[in-house]
Amino acid sequence: MKEYIQAISNRPYEYDLKSKKINQDYQKFEKQLKKYKYKSPRNKSGMMLGRSTAAGAGVALLGPNVALAAATTFGTASTGAAISSLSGAAAANAALAWLGGGALTVGGAGVVGGQALLALAGPVGIAIGISGAVAAGVKMVSDNKRKHRMRSGDYEDENRYDTAAGHSEESGCAQIETENSIRR
Repeated sequence: MKEYIQAISNRPYEYDLKSKKINQDYQKFEKQLKKYKYKSPRNKSGMMLGRSTAAGAGVALLGPNVALAAATTFGTASTGAAISSLSGAAAANAALAWLGGGALTVGGAGVVGGQALLALAGPVGIAIGISGAVAAGVKMVSDNKRKHRMRSGDYEDENRYDTAAGHSEESGCAQIETENSIRR
C-alpha cells in the first residue's frame, strides 16, 4: 500500500518526513531570531554616558573653532567692515573682539574678552561631560534598585490601586457592599 501511494504521488515518503523536519527547524530558528532581533538595548545609562561624553568633548574641542568661524562669517569689526573681508592679524583681532562683545572703545571686552570666551569652551565641555556622567550614574543606580525590587517581590501590585478611580479594590468592594445593604 505504501509503495502504491508513493508511486501515485511520484515522490518518496522519506522526502515528506525530511521536509517536515526542515520546516519545523526553520520555524524554531525564526522564533529564536525574533527574540534577539527585537530586543531593546538594556544599558540605556551606558548609552547616555557615551552621548554626554561625546557632546562634552565636541564642545571642548570644536567650540572655539565654531565660535571663530561664526565671528568671521557674521561679525563686523569696530570700523564697520565685515570680518570676512579682513585678513591676517586684523581679522583675528576683529573676530576675538566681536566674540568679546565689541572693542574696548565701544564698551565691549575687546580681544581679551573674546579670548576668555574661547578659553571657557574647554571647562564648559568638561562640565557637560561630567554632568552627563553623573546623570547616567544616577539612572543606572535607580534602574538597578527597581530591578532588584521587582526580582525580590518587594513592590506594590500595579492592579491594587486604580489611579483613574482614585480608590483601591478593597474600598470598591466595601462600597458595593454598602450600597447593597442600603437597598435591602
